[in-house]
Amino acid sequence: MVQTDIILILKDIKISVLKPENFLSLEPLANDKNIWTYNPSFADPADFKIKWFDKALSQMQAGKRIAFYVEYQKQPAGSSSYYDLEDDQLTIGYTWFAAKFWGSGLNQTVKFLMLEYAFEKMQMEKINFKVDSINNRSWTALEKLGAKNTKIIENDLMMPDGRMRTTKVYFIHKNDWPSIKEKLTMKLKELT
Repeated sequence: MVQTDIILILKDIKISVLKPENFLSLEPLANDKNIWTYNPSFADPADFKIKWFDKALSQMQAGKRIAFYVEYQKQPAGSSSYYDLEDDQLTIGYTWFAAKFWGSGLNQTVKFLMLEYAFEKMQMEKINFKVDSINNRSWTALEKLGAKNTKIIENDLMMPDGRMRTTKVYFIHKNDWPSIKEKLTMKLKELT
């Protein structure tokens, strides 16, 4: 079982551990097919409950993932997760937000809060990110953040449309966190 009492707040953004009652708030947001373009699990929003929501809860129950419910200005906004949980490292991913929040700074702020908690409270050595190589928005954001591209895994996953995904793997090491935190803090101040 994973830790269920995590609540992270910065300005208008609140991140809390996903609970079954969050489904009704997230389901309407999940109806936008554009959100799922790079998702290897499913492409049809009708599959959201079984292939994303129930899967997240099941993985949490098994101790394999900490999925978060994200609110922006007290509105449901989407989700992000810690997964591949190990003693000294984890991966941040399964991130999606309603399209109306794209470009708002929400993703940067959520990443900041999750990185801060993972490095400073969970004492992680390394945080990983795995993104579809054609998802320019995601990997460009990770590079701007200061994450380092460690490898490219060709033919990593079969996508719902039959395409074989090439995955770019990035990481941030705890030694790099102080300078990245400082840079992110400055960027987040510019957003307000």
